[in-house]
This record gives sequence, C-alpha cells and structure tokens, in this order.
Amino acid sequence: MNQSILNTKSLKILVLSISLLTTLGIDFLVSNNIKKSFVFSPYVEAQTISKINEAKVFFDRASMKYGDKAIADYTEAIRLNPKYYEAFFRRGLSKSILGDSYGAISDYTEAIRINPKYGDAYFARGLSRSLKDNYGAIADYTEAIRFKPKHTVMESIYESRGNAKSRLGDYYGAIADWDETIRLNPKYSFMVYLNRGIAKAETKDTYGAIFDYTEAIRLYPQFADAYFYRGLAKFSLLDKRGAIND
Repeated sequence: MNQSILNTKSLKILVLSISLLTTLGIDFLVSNNIKKSFVFSPYVEAQTISKINEAKVFFDRASMKYGDKAIADYTEAIRLNPKYYEAFFRRGLSKSILGDSYGAISDYTEAIRINPKYGDAYFARGLSRSLKDNYGAIADYTEAIRFKPKHTVMESIYESRGNAKSRLGDYYGAIADWDETIRLNPKYSFMVYLNRGIAKAETKDTYGAIFDYTEAIRLYPQFADAYFYRGLAKFSLLDKRGAIND
C-alpha cells in the first residue's frame, strides 16, 4: 500500500494564526537597520527611520488585503526596507495562497537569509517544498522545530514532517513524529490517527493500526475512510465478522 498523505490544513492554520496577531512594531526593524557599528549622520539616520516607518505603513496595509493587492504592498515595504524579513515572509504566504510555490519559496528563503532563526519561515517553506521535495521539506521542518516558531503550533510541524516521511516510505520515522503530535495534543486531528494507522499497517502492526483507526472514528464518527481501513485490517486478521461490521 503506497499511501500519499498531504497535509492540506497546515498552511491555512499558519495564515489564520498570523492574521489574528497584532502586526509587529518597528523596534526590530530599527535594530536591523540603524543600530550598526558605524555612525549615521543625523540626516541619513532621519531618512532611514522615515523609510522604516513608511515600510511599516505598507506592511500594515498589506495585512488587510488579499492576493495581488497584498503582494504589491509587501513589495513596496521591501523596497523601502530591504531587510524587512517579516514582509518577505508575509509576501511568501500570499504567493503560496495564490499557488505560486516557487515565488513563495524564494521569499521564505530571503526571510531566512536575513533572520536565520525564523522558525515560521522554515515551516512555511517546508510546506511549499513538500509539493515536490520531501527531503527539503523535512530539513525545513526540523529547523522549524529547532527554532520554535511564534505563530505555529508545534504539533502541526510534527504532523507535517511525519507526512513527508511517510511519502518517502519512512513509516517508522513518520510514526515517531505523529506520536509526538498526539502527545502534544491528543485531539489535534483525526487525520493524524488515520495516517498513523496506515503507517502501522505498513509496518505489520495490525493491532496498532486498528487502535488508531478506532481513535480516528471516535474523534470523527462519520469518517468513512477510517471505517474502510479498519475493515481491511480486521479482515487481514481473519476477523471477517468485524470487517463486515465496519
């Protein structure tokens, strides 16, 4: 059984979480741009601060928009402040939503170049990479876990890394990540239990698979796929009556 498991909600969770937060102030921008070892002249310093403030205006305005209009404002914020890593990150999210995964990856990469400890950018880049590059996605999820993103729940990162490992056939690694997802939040998602059950079936842990399918059903009683897989697992144990009931 070659099961391709996609995590379709993680990006939506990330975007929603960020949209609910108050946008950042300019303190970190100032520290990234004018608190250097050399000394600005008063005129240059005033001009720099003015551009930072103007960039923040475009950033805030973009946060209230969607699609190309948001991208245009984030682009203007970046023009005014080329080290505005949060603007690169948000522009990447906007591109991801519009289906421009390559453009999104480029923006996430630039955000990480400016701020190498930016956990949220690693996670978002991993989601975009997972469409074609599971190894790259796993590397990014691992970095995201390392740097503990501010806007992302950790269980979502472990779930996503488990999904990528499963697509590569690393079922034991996937199970370990989904174990951590469930440990962090036992009610996080019925899909985690289904996916872990499928992976357990691949490793010949049929009883463990049945347990997970049952947990998925408990969380979502209308989950037809979980009944189907549980029926297959019971049939493999020659429990034909149980399989028929599912």
